[in-house]
Amino acid sequence: MLFLFYTMLGCKSDLTPDGSWDITVVGASNDCVDSTEGYLENFRFNLFFDDEDGTKAEVRIDDDVYATGAYRGCNFEYQSAIFLEDAPEGAFRWYISGSATIQTVPGLCDMPDENPEDGAGNPIFETDVDWDWHGEEVLHVTESEHPDIEADCEYMMYVRGTVASGG
Repeated sequence: MLFLFYTMLGCKSDLTPDGSWDITVVGASNDCVDSTEGYLENFRFNLFFDDEDGTKAEVRIDDDVYATGAYRGCNFEYQSAIFLEDAPEGAFRWYISGSATIQTVPGLCDMPDENPEDGAGNPIFETDVDWDWHGEEVLHVTESEHPDIEADCEYMMYVRGTVASGG
């Protein structure tokens, strides 16, 4: 896919995150493009809790704001801003929504153990890893002038991660 999923404009910060996770994102299913085959990206998600009770959080990749959301117990729901992808074939706008079970304190949360399979029935993620971030993201296309990408299509991705620091 030609999407620049995580290239964001954001404010720079020298703040230390409340937790960091090394994240792997794998394409799962979609009605936007012909295939999800081969989409796999790695990122570091840095969480910054922005209120006293720790229920609101900002996710940054590097120093760029990626999404904001709400954290309740072990569940984190988040959403990005709407971005413009200015592709040569035609522009389109999109945003990401995500939900995850995340481990912020070792052993605090019962992590899901399901592991999606690829088309050949093989596990997508390593089976001998204790995942601390277990979720899904959906890329939603809101508008499109691109001939191959329809408005209102969705691209679903599996997201797994391990604690890098804090959390």
